[in-house]
Amino acid sequence: MKKLFTIILLIITTFIYSNTIVDKNGIDGVLIRTITFIPGDKEYDSLYQMELVYNSKGNISSRKLLFNEQYAKQSDMVSQEEIYNQIGIVEKYIILFTDDYYFISGLKKQIERVDNNDNITDIEYYTSEKYLFKEKNQNRQSKFPFYKITYLKKIMFEDYLDNPKGTNYGISMRYKSATSLITFLEEPVNMDDKDRDFLTFYCKSKNAENLISLYSKKVLVQEENIKYYVMFQDQLLEYVKVNEKAAINHYFGTRDKEIMIICVGFTDIH
Repeated sequence: MKKLFTIILLIITTFIYSNTIVDKNGIDGVLIRTITFIPGDKEYDSLYQMELVYNSKGNISSRKLLFNEQYAKQSDMVSQEEIYNQIGIVEKYIILFTDDYYFISGLKKQIERVDNNDNITDIEYYTSEKYLFKEKNQNRQSKFPFYKITYLKKIMFEDYLDNPKGTNYGISMRYKSATSLITFLEEPVNMDDKDRDFLTFYCKSKNAENLISLYSKKVLVQEENIKYYVMFQDQLLEYVKVNEKAAINHYFGTRDKEIMIICVGFTDIH
């Protein structure tokens, strides 16, 4: 998310006449400058507005980029805010996601803290304004992107064709893994024949048959108001606590008309 934009803050004469600049005074002598961009500005074609906040010493303390509708739809981001430290170096980025992205992911905001060389040190995740968890891992969105199970189920069954002569298995070529936000509802129970059948099918399709023996239990979980069974590796079961929330990392697919979920790890949400 960081380093998406390099915007020259020097405002030349033609810029002043083609875009609207409004200055207002905030608390404790803070100056807030809002720049509204006209459609078709090639240099700032992804932006609707930019908000610059200066402290009482005249130094910039934050810069907020508000994206126009077209770019927001492409990037899933409403805005990106840069927060500066006392020596004028960015110390964190605050990314606000669109409502459409929140609908399919459950994620509304992300905060990335960086060192003086702009390297990410940790990431915080939020649903609406509620804090979820923080981690140093920077690869979650590429390895286990945030998706709601309800959204994945909808995608997986969009082109479903029933085969009454045999078992129907489904695996998406686009959606391969996910992070989903759930609540544990019950203690683990034994997997049934359908669970073991899908697990075997999935692991064989991925040349990972050694993983089959790691699973013997499943747990009933809830996402929003819908319940699902999730298969958990035996080594994770001791950490499953009824009524507690978690962000599960999982693979998934379908067996006949059921979505099947294979958890490989989870992070507690407090």
